[in-house]
Amino acid sequence: MRRPRAAGPESQAHLRDLRRRCEQLLDDNSIVVPSPFDRHGLAAAIARHRQRPVTLRDLPASSRSGQHSGLWVHTATQDLIFVDPTRSSWEQDHITAHEVGHMLWGHEASDVDLGEILLPDLDMTVVRAMLGRHDFTSDQEREAEMMATVIIDRAGRAAPGAPAGLSQVASALALDDV
Repeated sequence: MRRPRAAGPESQAHLRDLRRRCEQLLDDNSIVVPSPFDRHGLAAAIARHRQRPVTLRDLPASSRSGQHSGLWVHTATQDLIFVDPTRSSWEQDHITAHEVGHMLWGHEASDVDLGEILLPDLDMTVVRAMLGRHDFTSDQEREAEMMATVIIDRAGRAAPGAPAGLSQVASALALDDV
């Protein structure tokens, strides 16, 4: 027996609309996703768009947990994307694209000051926003996740190296083009 789809924010129509808005955001900003996908190439494309450096770094070992696999830190001079280096290459690509999604959507920082814990050597007076998965509303997470999916799709990689069963997950989420 098949379960009915949700009628709320996760409905198929809502997800299709969100996907369309993600695609439009990339198009409106002339973001060219590298193909084949390369997270450093994506960071370079976003740096050109934002006219400021975007640097990829390993998430410090002390910060790795089930909750934190990636983090975006916006400073006065650059954007830093921290990614858990113990994750698979495919996961690191997705995490990077997810954090870029937060950047492109213009998500704001939460009030949680994780900077002092995660980055004790960073001058926190220059940090304007620090975004981690657990700090967002569900809508922000949905936007960032869908943007990551669209970015990876645009690279033409629906998933060599992706975990088995990705198409079933996409189907359950009503994403037709994954």
